[in-house]
Amino acid sequence: MPIEKKARTEAPKDPRNHDDAVLVPLNKPTAQSTVVNYATLKDYKADQGKNMTPDQLKKDLDNKAILIKTNSGTFLHKNQIYASTFPSSYGPKVLTDAEKEVKNASFSERMEALGLSKRTFSAQHEKLSTDEKKLATAGGERTRNNRNTDPVVTGEYSPDLLIRKDGKYQGVWATNTAVTSLSQLQKEYGKDNVMIKNAGNSYMTAETLNRNKDGNVAERLMQKYTGAVASEERKDMAKAYFKVNKDLYVSRESYEARFAKEGTSQGLKEDLNKVDVLFQSPSGHGLLNAKGLALAVSKTPGAKEKIFAEAGLSPDYAAKRDVTNRKVMVRVDKDIVASGKSVMDNMEYLETTRANQERRTPDLSKLSLSAEYSSKDIFIQNISKKGELTGNYAHKTRWEETHKGRDDLINDTMKDERIKPSAMKGDIAKLLGGMAIDTQKASTSRAALTPQSPALSDARSDRSSNDIVRG
Repeated sequence: MPIEKKARTEAPKDPRNHDDAVLVPLNKPTAQSTVVNYATLKDYKADQGKNMTPDQLKKDLDNKAILIKTNSGTFLHKNQIYASTFPSSYGPKVLTDAEKEVKNASFSERMEALGLSKRTFSAQHEKLSTDEKKLATAGGERTRNNRNTDPVVTGEYSPDLLIRKDGKYQGVWATNTAVTSLSQLQKEYGKDNVMIKNAGNSYMTAETLNRNKDGNVAERLMQKYTGAVASEERKDMAKAYFKVNKDLYVSRESYEARFAKEGTSQGLKEDLNKVDVLFQSPSGHGLLNAKGLALAVSKTPGAKEKIFAEAGLSPDYAAKRDVTNRKVMVRVDKDIVASGKSVMDNMEYLETTRANQERRTPDLSKLSLSAEYSSKDIFIQNISKKGELTGNYAHKTRWEETHKGRDDLINDTMKDERIKPSAMKGDIAKLLGGMAIDTQKASTSRAALTPQSPALSDARSDRSSNDIVRG
């Protein structure tokens, strides 16, 4: 069967009619460059290329980090255009000679239409370690997906942002702007005139980057570049939860109520700084221990101390790395975060009680966490690349993104949680194989979770009378 000749990222029908189809950097992006000005290919030819032959111009452009615009408005470097031309040279598949011929012909045709050379690029199969992905740039440390033979031409040193103003393009580093928010730049220049660079060196608008993603990925990337804290605080959660036992964390208000009522000499254990605390992450996507929080806000002076103070902790609060917590925690309500085990115990207790009242055999096989809780209320403890629990949690949606494909950790992740697997499909099913968390949209009803089971009953009834259980 003949190979269909097409490209995954198609060029405009006549890119020569689009002034910004190709952008040429007027100064070379390097590890020291603070600003990169771009000209359209048409303007570049008329100015710096006016005394060059067509071949000389193409050779000149081959040494520059030129940007090529796609139909979606995304700007790619030339090697990315080559990689995205069908058949793809990335991934596990090795191209046959026939496929490579079609790929090169497709790429050559597109470059010819743009007035560029047919120079191709080698495939990137090398897997980089975490340290190898780090790149020192004029804007600070950045992350790259691949190590390219020519890092300048392939955009590794190109700035974080591409901004269009009055038809002119300029590349700037996020740290050199007067703002820390992408939305602020969008208000100033227009949302379609501000593009941010990802780890693959593509420039795209926030709308394009956020498509089919969880939350505002573009804004989080901007915050990462500037070193500011991306605050997306959840109002349905407390800022901090204090440990009662490994199955129960409660808000400071609930924690204080217990000891205030008791009037014991222990008071608030007299020293909250000895209590393990899980903090709501600045991004709103997780629960972090003290060390995890300190790392998350490390680039924002005073942020850690402010959060500690709001929680009633001293500025030098430093809890131990607590890996004795359950692997799954659930936001029961704003004041309670309970282990997945205790929540499942509660659900089984309720089902058994109802079944006994109705004189039937209880059916526990269909119970699952997501029958009552959304994916953003189910928090799973992160696992390091070494296979160690980190003591920090991400909600189910984010956890799936972070740990996808790590099949070797699947069974160990949930084996000590008495949670039944649910019917799921694909990699997510394998990844969460030991948990009763399904991939269907969860109900937000809490009607079934009345305070009847031993685990959650104590927390709820005690809290209703300004009291909580102690572990």
